[in-house]
Amino acid sequence: MLFNLKTLALINLSVQFFLILLLNYAAFLAKKRNLHKHCTIIRIAAGIQIAAIVAVMWGSMLGYLGNDAQDFYRVVNPSFPGDFDDIFMDLYQSSICQNYSIEK
Repeated sequence: MLFNLKTLALINLSVQFFLILLLNYAAFLAKKRNLHKHCTIIRIAAGIQIAAIVAVMWGSMLGYLGNDAQDFYRVVNPSFPGDFDDIFMDLYQSSICQNYSIEK
């Protein structure tokens, strides 16, 4: 992988902050009735946002395409630390959930 996850998250956060500034400027231009520049900036911002989504999702997509579904599920849906998974499943399968019926 070219970047580790923390670096990718920091880059994405920076891009999102830049987009907020860019869209605020576009709103200012719309208020000033300079709609041609406003529309151009909105188009650029939409392209940057699509590129940011692709960059963030690319690792998951490669994992999905390169591995079978079980490995992808393990990577995408990590488990809770410690025995929390067992505690959650015990609560989920408790009498509260088992006694509920739609027919009542």
